[in-house]
Amino acid sequence: MGSDIFLVLRFWGTLFLVGAVAYPITKRLFSSWYDGGYLFTKAVGMVLVTYLVYVAAMLHLVPFTFNSIVGALGIVFVVGIVLQLVIPPGDGIRIKGIPKKKIPAFLVIVLEELFFFAAFLLWSWVKGHEPSIHGLEKFMDFGFTRSILDSSYFPPPDMWYTGFSINYYYFGHTVMAVLTKLSDISLSYTFNLMLAAIFAFTLTMSFSIGFQLVSRVPDLRRRVKVFAGLLTAFLVTFAGNLQTIYAFTKGYTGENPPPFWTLLWPITQLGQIGEGLNRYWYANATRFIPFTIHEFPSYSFVVSDVHGHVLSLPFVLLALAFLIQIFGSKSEEETAQNASVALQLEWLTLFSYVFYGFLAGVLLMTNALDGPIYLGIFFLAYVICGSREWRNWIMTGLVVGVTAIVTCLPFLFHFRSFVSGIAVNCPLAFIANSSAGWRIGPILFEGVEKCQRSPLWMFLLLWGFFLFCGGYLTYKIYRKYKGKAEFMGSKITRKEILLLVWFVVSIVLIIFPEFFYFKDIYPAHFRSNTMFKLGYQAFIMFSIISAYTIVGAIAHRHTWKKNRVFLVILVPLLFLVSIYPIFSVRSY
Repeated sequence: MGSDIFLVLRFWGTLFLVGAVAYPITKRLFSSWYDGGYLFTKAVGMVLVTYLVYVAAMLHLVPFTFNSIVGALGIVFVVGIVLQLVIPPGDGIRIKGIPKKKIPAFLVIVLEELFFFAAFLLWSWVKGHEPSIHGLEKFMDFGFTRSILDSSYFPPPDMWYTGFSINYYYFGHTVMAVLTKLSDISLSYTFNLMLAAIFAFTLTMSFSIGFQLVSRVPDLRRRVKVFAGLLTAFLVTFAGNLQTIYAFTKGYTGENPPPFWTLLWPITQLGQIGEGLNRYWYANATRFIPFTIHEFPSYSFVVSDVHGHVLSLPFVLLALAFLIQIFGSKSEEETAQNASVALQLEWLTLFSYVFYGFLAGVLLMTNALDGPIYLGIFFLAYVICGSREWRNWIMTGLVVGVTAIVTCLPFLFHFRSFVSGIAVNCPLAFIANSSAGWRIGPILFEGVEKCQRSPLWMFLLLWGFFLFCGGYLTYKIYRKYKGKAEFMGSKITRKEILLLVWFVVSIVLIIFPEFFYFKDIYPAHFRSNTMFKLGYQAFIMFSIISAYTIVGAIAHRHTWKKNRVFLVILVPLLFLVSIYPIFSVRSY
């Protein structure tokens, strides 16, 4: 046990070092954040250091070694110091009621670092009960990382396909390799330590997002703001979906679950409800709709595949937080001034756009569809929350888009996509019969047999809780627009507009697989990966939106009566999504 604790401390120390060198940059990127963005420093450091090492090895400029990583750390730190000198410091962290008095930054950093370490230690302890690396996609993830570690230059060789390089989005595995080499710990240990770290990133970064969203709400007590952060962290990291209602039924077997209301216990057999609770299998919540996959972070942390969608989590949350920084922190007057013409943007704003484009490129290299998803969210948010001038849309789009493309070019030169087009789900018979196997641009028609629809009741069990919360937020914002409601203040904030953008995008992501799918290598489960990749991102945004809505409904006691219908319905729904980890952690 003592040696295990030493490894945990050593890996945490490595993460702390990476975050420390990136703190100067992070403070400038998150200049309006309540804590200077400290909880994002490690993610910023990981993405910058790994990318520098990756490009140097890809271009055969510098081999992938411990020394090259140290050099990258030095570059990131120096750039941060230069930014500190060029950009004047912000207003700092303020205590409510004492506008110009700062909370000591050291105290904030210590508290947040303890929070991260506690989360990291918790999941290291959980994983210590089952640390074996086998099953599902663990061999693949371990093999990719081992191949990267054994390579001096990139692209790394495929460990199965001799003579060829890895043809997969493996940037996240490169991050794990960098941390493994820097910490000088065997991959056999860092594989599980990386999962624990991602768990800690997800918990703490989502906390920071939740806190920041309500940080400037008038007359909101600090403990309510902390609760907002904790609730956001819980929903993003631990929550499941409403499929857990089957734990209170007789249960089912097979891959075609009957409606839950047909499996309810008769009143005379309610004493046997414990049997259903014991039989409930947590993985069914991610394979509920036949022939599909709809996972979420809580499930990922239990099954422990350190795969692309999991490795991408810190960067996804970093992107979402940065969207709040860009679009949720400025007044409309400041935005109009800064976004009037791209060439007249303040250089810090321009730097922010460049960094977001860089982050979008990295997301594509880590979990392919994440790149276009978060690029799309940026452009939609810019149109709605930013400039009203179409010329500025073009200029800003070019800055962000070109940066994203340039960022991922070294990767794309060696990558061949598994996706051969966007296929139509359930095409019309007369089109499919005459056009099977045809394509119109990227649109494919594969025949009438490629038809899968999600039953509405199943769809609502997966997403009903989030749609209910997001729908209520939309309603309250509309009422505020009409001047007939008070919800997190009497005026609509830019952060709330951004949350509505996320809500609309998330709805599109979960509906998309009902009409289209990205054609890959799976014949029967042809839309499973599409639903999986899109739904995973929707779950994260839905969770943040839901936490904000719940806090808004209970934050002020005088509004409880106005929100009573929402709160009454919320209680059983929140209960069902919250009990998921009770079943999952004990089952694995």
